This record gives sequence, C-alpha cells and structure tokens, in this order.
Amino acid sequence: MAAPAVVVKRAYKYYGRKDKPDYKPVLEYLDMTVEKGIIYGLLGPSGCGKTTLLSCIVGRRKLDSGEVWVLGGKPGEKGSGVPGPRVGYMPQDIALVAEFTVRDAVYYFGRIYGMKMKKLAEQFDFLTNLLELPSGGRLIKTLSGGQQRRVSLAAALVHEPELLILDEPTVGLDPVLRERIWEFLADQARNGTTVIITTHYIDETKQAHKTIYNSTTEAKNAVAKRIVYGAVRFPQNFSDALAIRVTEGRVEDDIIDESTISAWIDMSDHQITNFVKLQLHKAYEAFARRTMRACGKNEELVQIPVRFEKPIYGIADAEIVAYMAPGVMVTIIFFLAAIVTSTLMISDRLEGVWERSAVAGVQPKEMLQVHIVLQSLVILMQVRLVITKVVIAKCLVLGLRVGRVGFLARTSQLFGVIIIFFLAAIVTSTLMISDRLEGVWERSAVAGVQPKEMLQVHIVLQSLVILMQTIEMMIVAYLGYNLPYKGSLVTIACLLFLQGLGGMCFGFLLSVLCSSYTVSFFIATGSFYPMILLCGILWPIEGMPNVLRLISFALPFTIPAKSLRDLMEKGSPFTNPDIYGGFLITIAWIVGTLALCFLRLRFRKM
Repeated sequence: MAAPAVVVKRAYKYYGRKDKPDYKPVLEYLDMTVEKGIIYGLLGPSGCGKTTLLSCIVGRRKLDSGEVWVLGGKPGEKGSGVPGPRVGYMPQDIALVAEFTVRDAVYYFGRIYGMKMKKLAEQFDFLTNLLELPSGGRLIKTLSGGQQRRVSLAAALVHEPELLILDEPTVGLDPVLRERIWEFLADQARNGTTVIITTHYIDETKQAHKTIYNSTTEAKNAVAKRIVYGAVRFPQNFSDALAIRVTEGRVEDDIIDESTISAWIDMSDHQITNFVKLQLHKAYEAFARRTMRACGKNEELVQIPVRFEKPIYGIADAEIVAYMAPGVMVTIIFFLAAIVTSTLMISDRLEGVWERSAVAGVQPKEMLQVHIVLQSLVILMQVRLVITKVVIAKCLVLGLRVGRVGFLARTSQLFGVIIIFFLAAIVTSTLMISDRLEGVWERSAVAGVQPKEMLQVHIVLQSLVILMQTIEMMIVAYLGYNLPYKGSLVTIACLLFLQGLGGMCFGFLLSVLCSSYTVSFFIATGSFYPMILLCGILWPIEGMPNVLRLISFALPFTIPAKSLRDLMEKGSPFTNPDIYGGFLITIAWIVGTLALCFLRLRFRKM
C-alpha cells in the first residue's frame, strides 16, 4: 500500500493561555489520514478549526502537541518540499498583490515554483479557459470578489502540485463554474493528485472521496439527504480504548463504547450497501494489520479465516462504476442543463458594503464621521508635506548674501537629510505589513519563499526606487535651481543615497516589528519628533548635556547633515573626518537595522 499523503496524529492546538479566559482549544487530539489520489473534504462552521488544521499541514503553524506528516516528511524539514513546490495552497483570503495584473499574479507564483516560461504560459492559457479568468492585463484590485478568487485558485493550480490544499475555493462563484472546478479536481485526483478542501456547502462534499464533518448530526443529515452513502464515527479516545480492551480484556460499558466504530449507511440501495460494508471491513482489516505490525505481532492473527476462491461466474473485484455509469450519465446531463439555465439572470456584482454596515447597526452619520476623521488626518499629513516642500524650495533658491548666517541657511541641509530619511522610512514601513495583512506573505511562504528572501527582494526594489529619487533630486537641485556646491557631486549623491537606504532599512524594521499600519505610523511619527529636537535644529548641540550630545551624534542625520553642509559650502574632501564620519554613521544605521530585521525574521515566524 502506498504511503498516505497526509497523516495527522493526536493533534492538539489551542489559542490563548490556559490560565486566561481567552483560552480556546481548537484541535483536540485529532487523528486524520489522507490517502494519495483522493479528494478529502473538511466540512464545518466558521471557527471549528478547519483553517488552523490546514495551516499546520502546510507548515505555517505548529501544533502544541502531536505530529503532522505530509508527503512522507514533516513540514519545514530540509528536503521535505513542504512548504514548497510540492504543495499548492489557496487560503481563505485572496492573498494576491492588488497592484499585480492577473497574468503577473499567476506568473509570480509560477516563477517561485521554478516553472519554465513556456510551460507557465501554457498553464496560464489553460487555467484562463478553465476558470474563465478576466483579461490578463487587468489589475487585481479592479476585479470583483469572485474574479479575484478565481485568480487565487489559478495561482494554486498553476504548477500541478502533488498536494492541493484549498480553503473554501468556491465561495462567491456561480454554480456552473463551481461544478466545472469540481470536475477538474476529480480529474486531478484520478491522475494521482491529492486534494484537501474545506467548504461551507454541504452539497459539494458529495464529490469528495472522504469528508470530515464537525458533528455526528451533520454526518447523519448528509446520509439522510443522500449526499453521501454512509457516515462513520470514531469516538474521541478510540485508539486508547481499543488498546485497553485488547491488552487488558476490560469490557466496561465506557470502554466498549469508546472502542466501537459507529456507521450509518443508506440501506435503500443494496448494491451500494454491500459495497460500503465491504469497504468498511477492508479498511478495518488494514487498520488491524498495521496495529499488529506496529506492536511486533503477526498480522495474520487478524485475518478472517475465510478464503474466497476464484469465482465460477463474474469478476471478484468488479468496479461499481460500471453498474452506476448509466444513471450517473443521465443525472449529469439533466442537472447540468438545469444549473446552466437557472443562473442566466443571476448577478453577484453588487457588494453592498454600506447596506451591510447599516444592517450591523452603523448609522450613516457614523460612517460619515469616520471618513471625516480619516480624511482630516490625511489632509494634515499633506499640509505638513507641502509646508516642508515650500521650506526646502525657499532654502534652495536663497541668493548669496553677505552677513550673519540665518537659521534656514544653517539648517537647510539638515532638513533635506531628514526628509530623505523619513520619507523612505514611511514608505517602506508599510510594505511588509501590507504583504502580511493581504496574505501574500503567508502564501509565498507556503510556496517555499523564505522570509529573508522576501526582505531581500524588497530591499533591492526599494533601493532602485531610492536611487532614481536621488538622481532626480540632484538634477532638480543642481541643474534646475543651480544650487551652489564646492564638493564632489558624486560624494554628495552617495551620501544622499545612503541616507535614503538608512530610512528604508528603518522602515523595514518597523514593518517587521509591527503588526498593523497604525502601530507602524505611531512609532514612525513618535520617533520623528525626538530626533528633530536632538539633531541640532531647535537645540544647538553645543548646549546639550553630554549624554544627550552623544545621543544626538548617534542619530542618523546629525553628523550626515554636517557632512553634507561641508561638502556643499566648503568643498571638503572625503578623507576629512567630518565627511566620512557622516558616511560611517549612515552605514552603521543601515547595517544595524538590517541585522535586527533578519534576527526578527529568523527567531519569530511572521
């Protein structure tokens, strides 16, 4: 017998602390075995642990106790391929970059999985036809919810994985397309792909080979509605009770009940009934054999002492499909036509966010108030940015005057360095938070991308952006406004570029440490004002106590601003300590913040 695709043994997972009111066990000693080449359905209400179980299977969460084996190895172990290309994962959330096009979103995961461009293009065309994807050039953020879910499903299917894990893939899809997807999944299962799928639609599970229900009542109702032919219930302590019953010979009522498998079967069709009973007996015999083998006993002890010889008429292992084929064909033809015609005038384009909020008790004036507050904050930030730009512009166009050096003339370079640093910090502080909140981070991790690789990609991309901004600023300042300078333009550009990198790395550190935009912005703005007060603009460095003076020198733009001023006004060479000191401080901030980022990513799962 081939090894199972997924094995879960005595899985226990809880959230919160056991001594706190928020303690909540989600998985309690769950045992689950998923054979290869089947569709395994998980059915249950929201909050019953389906998504938690899937995240443990793909290696994104760890069990508090118990074991998980996927495709012959433990998730996360070297060489297991999980997370990685052996698994295709579609989470509940869309988990796609909103600024990507449809083609970019699918190609992104295809390239992560190491697919060749020719094969990737063929798969994209195939999935476009299968899932009725929108035009490849449309942005993800412009699609409807149902269209986004189709693109998300395509990203999970593109590399033809051994194991498909789909968390409610058909939510928001029309019945005809849902049926096509199930037909495709069934075809994949026949070709050896294992599919684990969660769903809220009880009628969908009829196409799964095995389905886990959240309660005995749900399972019996599925039999009563003829969605399945039978339901099997294993008591919670089945394995332990059976071991006690066999080894100790105890026959108390509770031991008997806990070591007995209950089965509810649709007995109205004897052909189906006999087949189901036979499969149950075979499954139990295989289980008993494995148990004997694990205990070092002869597995033939569980063999039923009856041997069926070669049949006189017929075939010993005739497939029931041959018997059922005519009825199945007629049923499919009838219901497929019914489903197609019943959905012609149905539309799901209206999202109804306002109406849904009103139903939840939100007053229209409250929604308006929220928008007023949020937009007021945006306006304040924009006003501050405009004022800052005006100040910088005034500094840049000041003519040469003989006399006492004014405040702006003394601090203009400092303003420029501060803006470069914090502008880069604010922009980058949201990048990795966006990836996490949108699910892109987790989905990429399941595809095998390491956190440090994600950070490296962002660093490279944002460095290119900062380089372009630096070049643009140099052109505007020194060619557009004819800003005077005496030092090397290359040295000036390098210092400004490093300042941008320092702000970028500081922003990445905030992005790694914070779990929401709000916290990130609070820390960024909260660090802005102390740095402004201590960098020498409002409080001269010479008048500070020794401790504060040391802190001021360690800030990312106190010494670099002086270096920039000496470069522009004095033409000091790079070998001057006042010049290379600014470079050293900036590089130290870059190295220090990056080191903290990588340590955070290494020792704590994002």
